[in-house]
Amino acid sequence: MKTYLDIWKHTFDYRGSLARRPFWVYVSITLWIYIACAALDVFVLNDVAPFPFMATAIFSVINLLPATAAMVRRLHDTSRSGWWLSVMLVPVVGQILMLTYLAQRTTAEEEYDNRGIGSVEVDEDFDPEEVYGKEFWNVEEEPAPEDGEEGEALSVENHIPGKIF
Repeated sequence: MKTYLDIWKHTFDYRGSLARRPFWVYVSITLWIYIACAALDVFVLNDVAPFPFMATAIFSVINLLPATAAMVRRLHDTSRSGWWLSVMLVPVVGQILMLTYLAQRTTAEEEYDNRGIGSVEVDEDFDPEEVYGKEFWNVEEEPAPEDGEEGEALSVENHIPGKIF
């Protein structure tokens, strides 16, 4: 549910990318909401609504911008421009082509900012030894044993600080 709400928070964000899993989570939750709206229209609002499928139409209008932004960011994740959405204007073939593009694996390169929902941000200047200290990594600069000498045996106690058990 958090992923779904994150996509709604980024309704007007057409930059960056969107990983495959969060995109399809969004699509599946949206599909269930459409099914619920259709059931509401058929079983509850059938006689009282001013026009047929009113709940479904209202949700479609509300969902238009978040869905468009999510598809544009998903296309960026496959190294395509958001203008590829216009392919959907071609009947049948356009929708099938768009479905295959949206289902492809991540191929984003430097062209698009690949720090969208579902991706991990990595700071290029991050130095773990500077942040955590050399002791955290337990790196000791010990000379390697010479030929014929026996080195200290490797064991958990020698390489991990503190007791485990």
